Amino acid sequence: MIFARISILVLALSALQGCAMTSYVLSGAVGQLNLLCRAKPIDDLLARDDLDEDVRDQLEYIEDIKKYAAENFGLETASSYNTYVELDGKPVAWNVSACAELEFRAATWDFPIMGRVEYLGFFEEEQAIAEESRLRAEGYDARVYAIPAYSTLGWFSDPVLSSMIYWGKSALADTIIHELTHATLWFKGNVPFNETLANYTALRAAPQFLRGHFGADSRELYLYLAGKEDEMLFRDTCLGYYDKLDEMFKTDLGQNQKRIRKAELYDELRATLAELKPRLKTTAFLTAGEWDWNNASMMGYRRYNSNIDVFDGIWKLSYGNVSIFLSMWRMFCNSDDPVKAAKEFME
Repeated sequence: MIFARISILVLALSALQGCAMTSYVLSGAVGQLNLLCRAKPIDDLLARDDLDEDVRDQLEYIEDIKKYAAENFGLETASSYNTYVELDGKPVAWNVSACAELEFRAATWDFPIMGRVEYLGFFEEEQAIAEESRLRAEGYDARVYAIPAYSTLGWFSDPVLSSMIYWGKSALADTIIHELTHATLWFKGNVPFNETLANYTALRAAPQFLRGHFGADSRELYLYLAGKEDEMLFRDTCLGYYDKLDEMFKTDLGQNQKRIRKAELYDELRATLAELKPRLKTTAFLTAGEWDWNNASMMGYRRYNSNIDVFDGIWKLSYGNVSIFLSMWRMFCNSDDPVKAAKEFME
């Protein structure tokens, strides 16, 4: 079944792309196949007496997350996190994204199953770096970054990765729910919507799970909520500068003037983020002022945080029920533009 599905994917994708993209597809297929062939059934691992206790604890914890997510949130869990893969200390993959130098227009790639996407994934870091260099040579702002997990949207059984064993309980719950949301509901061709939906669902669902699993006064729930407070502070700051940059890009300034002003605004962003340090409760964004900010990284962050006001509105109409929230979005996804449909529904 695994080999058949990979063959179908390769043939479908290769038929629609040029030589360079065919090479990319074949490389990705080999990487996915390698990952799946290394996967070990979690039930078999848990039955072993010599299994490392940290590994056992996290695998059992992920089972608890899945069970809770299926029973309380209606998330699709059957095809996800039934196997385990040892990564030997490496990230599972690297993504590359790119954006026009003087406007917020993302580079995009079209695929039959996912639709139009705003990033490419690679199983080899060298290939990701080479693609980033190619895009920069074409005049794009580009970035390459390691990813902790990803969803195959139900085409394959997504494995638990060994890197997850060392995550905190709060971060693990958030990521598992995020990826299960992708497996449950994916609107083809609209990455910002899909990523924001998964982010928002995890934001609302993870605290419910943590509260039920560990208790309302638990350290795990506190760390999650503190981390989200930091994230909201970071988000508001970044999106504020996104708006400033976007407004500037749309002016009649010449290209050189725009480049100068762009550099000034990113310097201001770094300084502002550095000034946030005393207000942060966790370490996630302590070095944000030192990050390599450009249009690609800014669009990448906005990709996970678009139309938040619309998601807030639908959440209120869902009475704080994740299952109802997702059911409403499933209804809106029957339209050509789910966010537009949601706005019209709320009018």
